[in-house]
Order: sequence, then structure tokens, then C-alpha cells
Amino acid sequence: MPLSNTGRRGQSVFEPTDGGVRPRDAAVPATTSPSIPAYAAPTTTEPALPEPTAKDYSVDLAVVSKQCFGSAGCNVVVEPKLAFLGASTLLWECDITYSISGDSSGELIETAYSQGGSSYRVDRTVVSTKNTKVVPKASVTAVSCREP
Repeated sequence: MPLSNTGRRGQSVFEPTDGGVRPRDAAVPATTSPSIPAYAAPTTTEPALPEPTAKDYSVDLAVVSKQCFGSAGCNVVVEPKLAFLGASTLLWECDITYSISGDSSGELIETAYSQGGSSYRVDRTVVSTKNTKVVPKASVTAVSCREP
């Protein structure tokens, strides 16, 4: 079926040979609908919490058991109790290295592990003291963190 492209009032239309007139796509008035704004992510970001350091932790030793041998000293089993002194550790997994003093052979180095938050995986340590008056003490010496 042949089509003509001349229409009334200078409009371009397709004119089918059957006499009907259909407007061309370009001549069709545009329909408008209310536009939906695109979602924009908030531009403000939370300030990044700094990576924890050794001064952000404290460690105390809880005595689990103690066996003394008179003047020969004692075997003391201690368990570290760690505490975070900063804002939050939820964003970090950390290895917390601490030293224990009071052992007859010298300073003992141990490491606790945190997977974010306030729970830690720790190991009990046996400390052999020179006499019954020695009290083992601990201090955090280093912290190594990574984002989970």
C-alpha cells in the first residue's frame, strides 16, 4: 500500500491510500508524565574511626589458679581481661600484643585477638614466680588492626 508524506498545514504525515491520516511519530504531541526524581545517595559520610593503637586498650590479669612451693616460688595461671578505652572497635579486627611481667625467666609476650566489638580470644598463661610475693602484671605493647 503506497503512502504519501504531505499533509495539511505543512505537517508531515503518512497518508495511507485508503484515505485515513496517521500522524508521523515526530509530529505526535509529546505526552508528559510527572517525572520521578532519581534517588541520590546522601552526600554526608560518617567520619572514619581511626585505627586503634596500644594506648586504646588496657589489660588486667585474673588469677585462675596458683600453686606455691615455699621459697621456690609459685606457678600462677593467669587469664587476660582486655578492655577497649576508645569509641568503637566494631570496624576493626585486631591482634593485641601484651607483655606479662613477674615470670622468673623474664617478660612473657602474648597476643589476644578481636574480631570487632568487645569480645576477645585469649589464652591462659602459666607464670612461674621467684617467690610468693610476686604479682604478675600486664600491659598492652602493640596493636595490629585490619578492616574485616
